Amino acid sequence: EAGIVDYFNTRDLKILAATRDASKLEWSKEYSKQFMQRHNIPTPKFEVFADFASASSYAHDRTLPLVLKVDGMATGGVGVVIAHDWHEVDATLDHLFSTYGGKVVVEDFLVGEEVSFTVLFDGTNYIPMAESRDYKRLHENDAGPNTGGMGAYSPVISKALTQRIIERLVEPVIKAINDEGIEYSGFLYFGVMID
Repeated sequence: EAGIVDYFNTRDLKILAATRDASKLEWSKEYSKQFMQRHNIPTPKFEVFADFASASSYAHDRTLPLVLKVDGMATGGVGVVIAHDWHEVDATLDHLFSTYGGKVVVEDFLVGEEVSFTVLFDGTNYIPMAESRDYKRLHENDAGPNTGGMGAYSPVISKALTQRIIERLVEPVIKAINDEGIEYSGFLYFGVMID
């Protein structure tokens, strides 16, 4: 988000990562969700809000639990919360808006097995990396808040499921990146929920 690749590029230094604009697919949750929606790439139902009242009103019409995400990087804190009751929904929304400002994504919660799937991408070709499953909750039995990750293991899925992820997610995203004229090279990360 800070544009380190752009900084390196202006100084003719080598770096393997996406530019600030291209990496918006990762650091802006609003942008990435709308990108997936535009290209019919599977993603949970969501809405994006710029104020507490609208976000809370929408959330209270959905089914619990809900996933609440601050748009952009949540430096110094946790930017994604899975809220299990209405008090937690409103308290989290209030916290996200007052702490980070900007926009908040309210997203339906998916039940399933999470898989982190990453490919190395040069703008045309890609190489799948080893998938993994990480532990995001702070305490045993998923009792604590989400974190950036508390450890991981691999391999996780079958070759058949790997191929399905490539066909259903990876290749459509790469096509969409190229269709939109996004100059992307580096790693593409897919957070996959298998129901």
